Amino acid sequence: GHYMQRSSFFFLFVLIGSVSTMFGCAEVEVPKGPVEIPSRIYTANESSNDVSVIDAGTFAPVGTIDAKNQSTHDIAVSRDGRRVYATNLASGRLSVMDAGTMETIASIYTGQRCHVVALTNDNKQAWVANIGDNNVSIIDTDTFRILGTIPTGKGPTGLTFSHDGKFAYVSTSGDKTVNIIDTATHQIVKSIPVGANPHFLAVGPPGS
Repeated sequence: GHYMQRSSFFFLFVLIGSVSTMFGCAEVEVPKGPVEIPSRIYTANESSNDVSVIDAGTFAPVGTIDAKNQSTHDIAVSRDGRRVYATNLASGRLSVMDAGTMETIASIYTGQRCHVVALTNDNKQAWVANIGDNNVSIIDTDTFRILGTIPTGKGPTGLTFSHDGKFAYVSTSGDKTVNIIDTATHQIVKSIPVGANPHFLAVGPPGS
C-alpha cells in the first residue's frame, strides 16, 4: 500500500516536472473577461449595405461593419452593447454583428422586406417586422434560431415594446393601425386605428 502511494506520488511529481520543463518560465495566460465596449452611435446605411460606427464620446468615426446583406435599414443594440442587430430590406435577413470585432457573425432569414428590429426587455429575443409577409419573426438571441412568427395586419413597419415588456406595439401601414400584442401569448389583444401609412413608434416615459 505504501509502495503504491510512493509510486503514484513519484509519477505525479515527474509529470508536473515534465510539464514545467515544457513550458519553462513562460506565463500561462489567464482568460480575460470580455472587452468593454465604449458608448457608440450606429447608423444603418441602406445604399452601402453596412453600418457606420461613431464614438459617442469623441464623435470620431470608428469604422464600418459590413452587413453581408442588401439594403441595411434598421438597428437595435443589446443592452450590454456587445451585439448589433440590423435588418436588410432587400435580403429579408437580420444581420447579427459583434460590436467588439465589428464583424457580422450571423445572417438570419426572417421574411420578405424585413423592416425593423427591436429587442425584448430581457434581451433574449429579437422581434423583426416583415412587411412582405405581414408578420413578425421572433429570434432567439443566443441560438439565432427563429422561435416562431406572429401574423399582423398588412405591412408591419414599426415595432417597439412597453416599459414592462408585457406588450409589443406594431404599426401596420396597409391597415393604418397599431396592433397591441401580448408578448406572453403572442396574440393581438387590440388594434387601434391611426393615420395613413404609419411607420415608426416611440413609447413615452412611464406615468407617475
